Amino acid sequence: MMTNENVNSAWLSQVRELYEKNPRHRSYALTPDSQRALAQLYWACLDASEDAVTAQRMFEWAVEQFADAGVNVLRPRPQDELKPSEMWRDSVPVTFPTGKTFNLTTQGAIARNPRLAALLDSMNRHERQFIDESRAAARASIEAAQKNLKELEADIARHRR
Repeated sequence: MMTNENVNSAWLSQVRELYEKNPRHRSYALTPDSQRALAQLYWACLDASEDAVTAQRMFEWAVEQFADAGVNVLRPRPQDELKPSEMWRDSVPVTFPTGKTFNLTTQGAIARNPRLAALLDSMNRHERQFIDESRAAARASIEAAQKNLKELEADIARHRR
């Protein structure tokens, strides 16, 4: 089951350290959604590889490939010539081209790399699973709250008599 606790645990125990190994990381610009996306990328790498070491190398490779495809997951590479930096990109939160942040240009660049496209598909499956489980938990919580409310209303009615 993929819960917020699982995502946070994976982020804190493995993914954050792996992501921050890259000297161009943008940890300061990560949102909870982007942390979840990176955790899902790591799980996709685990699904696609034989062992944890291979998954870690695949994760590092995938982060670089996503950055090359236009996902703002890493700071731009240093330029040899003096050129104004793209400061606006550095202030934008990290987003992956999925869901509401769909970006056709970036999607096209990712689609040209079959391994990267497969990892993005796996990330999307993990995201759908997370959303479905979150919805089910929210529905269960709402149902429990409604049941509790009915019991309270029944108790109030009994006490008024």
